[in-house]
Amino acid sequence: MFYCWVFFINILDSQTRLLEKSARDRPLGPVGQSTSSEGKTVKLTTRGRFAVTSMIDLSLHSENGPVRLADIAKRQKISLPYLEQIFGKLRRAELVKSVRGPGGGYRLGRDASEISAGEIVEAVEGIMDMSQCQGGAACRGGAQCLAHGLWADLNAKMAEFLNAQSLQSIKEKSLKEHAHHGEVREQPIIVHITEPKS
Repeated sequence: MFYCWVFFINILDSQTRLLEKSARDRPLGPVGQSTSSEGKTVKLTTRGRFAVTSMIDLSLHSENGPVRLADIAKRQKISLPYLEQIFGKLRRAELVKSVRGPGGGYRLGRDASEISAGEIVEAVEGIMDMSQCQGGAACRGGAQCLAHGLWADLNAKMAEFLNAQSLQSIKEKSLKEHAHHGEVREQPIIVHITEPKS
């Protein structure tokens, strides 16, 4: 089931590739809304993926106190201004809390076991919808398109899958994967020098 997340992302990539740059450049509106003039709902973009990744990072590193966005951005190779926009949305959705002052940063708004991947994605992307009509069954001049049932089923499956994945379970799976593959660490080279006998 864990790899279904990758599967869904691959499905969406072909439709969102052209939208990703515009999603980065234009100002972000309220949760679930797009500020584009067309008023179209933006599909899953890098914003949604970075939101999930950064929340996993936050969960992994917040045991000893608040985590700075600059540290998350550095570890995950995400632009800091872009990450600040993402966390602004996560904070408004009460998935994270900001801590001001020296040693401040961000911490989870709730326990990781009580936050789902679906909540994270919806906070930054809005409700995911693969259909052109946004569920209204009226994408062809008021008529339902031939593939409406397919996209409606996909929407339901994606929502069901993402909402069933808690941040805690995703973090644990990630830790197991890294432990299984292991990290290659360079070993020091020891050179023994024997002085010649006089």
